[in-house]
Formats: sequence, structure tokens, C-alpha cells
Amino acid sequence: MIPVNVKTVLAIFFVIGSLLVSVSGYFFYSFQSVEKLRTEGTIVSVDIAYDSDGDRYERPAISYMTQEGEVRTFVPHVKESLATYSVGQKIQVLYDQKGNAWVDSLVQLYFPYAVPFFIGVVFLIVSSAVFLSIKPQDKGLKDTGKRLVTQYVRREEVPEIQVNGRPQYRILTKGTDAAGNEVFFHSEAMDLPPDEFPREFIDIYVDRKNPSRYYMDLSFLEVKK
Repeated sequence: MIPVNVKTVLAIFFVIGSLLVSVSGYFFYSFQSVEKLRTEGTIVSVDIAYDSDGDRYERPAISYMTQEGEVRTFVPHVKESLATYSVGQKIQVLYDQKGNAWVDSLVQLYFPYAVPFFIGVVFLIVSSAVFLSIKPQDKGLKDTGKRLVTQYVRREEVPEIQVNGRPQYRILTKGTDAAGNEVFFHSEAMDLPPDEFPREFIDIYVDRKNPSRYYMDLSFLEVKK
């Protein structure tokens, strides 16, 4: 099976991705479910602001009138660094009965939900891809597979996987198959604490029907948790 530390990282990525996708989806559905009325608003003032990176953007105050004749003013929650506004400019506005209002544009209506949704999708794709890229080894083969004694060759760094900044390694061994051909086996990625591998020979348990499926017995090796 995959070492505990790698499994933990993948699980965290997957859970975070799932939460981002589900929560953003839930709030977007709730937002879409709210009955909104459309009207025309007018920009009554424009303030200049700067974000944490020093980029300039405009914060317009927009006034509109409800069907009941009540005049309300709001400032859009989503900043648009490329947008330009001017006092007196007409803006299409959506509002609800609770006093919430939005500029009727793709950015203002969907950006707050699209960003966490797509970040969550990326987390899900990355965690799933890394998990699937690690060749599964079935520990059950220790009971049912054919035992093969192999010789330790070296440990190899797995560059695409790091845990807390530490490189992960896999063990490479070699042996001979039933036809006398030299074959190589490798373990799954893990955090190997020692600089030198403590054993010269390692048992491999090969599936009797599918030789490409095997289990490398590293139960003697203490892996960092």
C-alpha cells in the first residue's frame, strides 16, 4: 500500500478539493435560487482603491430604485481592476427583497463561486493523478503469490512527489523469472530515513496469473510517519 505520509497528503488535497467544489456549488445553487428583480442603476460616486499588490481599481457606489420606490445604494463586492466607471453611468442591477444587490455582469455574478470551484477541481485532479500514478501493490499477494528473493539495487528519488519538503524514494531490486531472465521490481514512494539500505535481499511476492502484479515486502523497514 502507499506509505502513510503520502496517503495523508493526497487525502488532504482530495478533501480540500471536495470541500471547495461542494461548498462553492452549494452557495452558487443558493444564489441562483433567490428571486431577483432587474432594474437600472446609476453610479453616484467612484472611489479609487489599491489591493495588497499595489494594483489600482475602482469602487463605484451604485444607486437604484426598487419596485416599491425605495432608493438604495450599494458597492459591488467583486473588484475589477480593468473596469472603468464614471459618475452618472447607467448600470444594470439585480436585487432581492432582502436588500442584496449585484451588478448584472458575468464577473460580478459568477466570479465569487467560479474561483473556489476551479481551485477545488485542480486539487481533485492533482491528488487523483498522483494517486493513480503510484503503482498499486497488493499486500494480499504475500499469502497467495509466488515468493521470489530479489537483490537490492538502489533507492531512487521520486521527483514528482515531496512531503513537507522532503524527497520521497522507492526501492529498486532485481531477480530472475521462471525463464531465467533478469527482471527489476520497485516499491512505492516512501520517506526513507537511513542513508544506507539495511538489507541485501528483499522478498517479492508475484501474482501467479499476472507476473506484472507483485508485492515488495518492506515490513522490516521503519518508515517515517
